[in-house]
Amino acid sequence: LLSTRKYNIKHQKQYKHKKLYQAGAGPAYFPDSSPVVASAHLMRWICRNPDLLKKLHESGYGKNSKEFTPMQISYIIYFLGEP
Repeated sequence: LLSTRKYNIKHQKQYKHKKLYQAGAGPAYFPDSSPVVASAHLMRWICRNPDLLKKLHESGYGKNSKEFTPMQISYIIYFLGEP
């Protein structure tokens, strides 16, 4: 079970000022890839992690979403680790 309260507060402080577009999140995890390829790799990782995907959907992320909210970023970091 995800202990969200402490973890989310800690990581939301880092990203609280803005939403992060998928194209910006991908290169954080795959800096040697182009932004398009890095974004595709990140989305593949997310789709292969059912717990992460469930939390993202619960927080409003959908198939056509183009950005991550600070809460969603905290879930990604929790499940995938720091970039």
